[in-house]
Amino acid sequence: MQLNPFATHSLLFTTLLQPSLAQTPSNFAFSTTNPLIVQFNTTTVSPQGELLPEAAVALPPTLGTTAVLPGTYLAVMVDPGAGTATEVFEVLHYLLPGLTSPDAPATRNGTAFYPLTTAAQPLAPYLVPAPTPGDAHSYTLTLWKQPEGFAVPGAFLRYLPLNASDPTNRYPFNLTGLVAAAGLGQPLAAGYFDVQNTTASATTTAGHTTTSGGASSTTSSSGHSTSEGSSTATGKTVAATSSAALIGAEGCVSVWSVGCFAWALLALAGVAARM
Repeated sequence: MQLNPFATHSLLFTTLLQPSLAQTPSNFAFSTTNPLIVQFNTTTVSPQGELLPEAAVALPPTLGTTAVLPGTYLAVMVDPGAGTATEVFEVLHYLLPGLTSPDAPATRNGTAFYPLTTAAQPLAPYLVPAPTPGDAHSYTLTLWKQPEGFAVPGAFLRYLPLNASDPTNRYPFNLTGLVAAAGLGQPLAAGYFDVQNTTASATTTAGHTTTSGGASSTTSSSGHSTSEGSSTATGKTVAATSSAALIGAEGCVSVWSVGCFAWALLALAGVAARM
């Protein structure tokens, strides 16, 4: 039977509806009661807002819904609470297009759901959550119906690349502006998780830490890190890029002098972001 996408959207809302249970943080720009299932390897985010260790979120997540969805979808991940002591702004962490739903559900980590997959590369590669020591940040993923012929509006193209030496182009992001410019409407589902850095000191050292799956990550004192390698958790390859521009308590340590200089300027200006 051919499903009507509008009827299916209604089915999604009624099937996934959890009265009074918002699937986004209370201060987030958008709200929906439809949960987006978020899985990191063997970890399923439950409940929404679950506190996860940094190591658990080193690779892009698998996303899914509890109802089959016809058509194509777009996922966006942001940190809405990054910034400095005097300025708070959004950071773009992930933008993944071309997501489709399977005809049959799968069961992973004891959860039955419809995992969303894509053959497309991320428009904005995954920026690994890594808040500064002591901070707990909420990272929010939203799912949108992807318009026919979708293209990122020109004003937002600068946010997409993940420069290996300086990913600061990812902020200050404006999800509300992107949604309006691209005509995305309202999110169909959403999910979020928290990450807290329990490290006692903000001092960092240069280098890469190898993680499972052949991926490596580097964290900067600005509160972000990026992973190097690929994730096949959804059955599709999801590219991610690494960053090695670091600022330690004793100054700038970097294998890229240009990235080091850029971070030094930001640190002096007092605007190094917490992501």
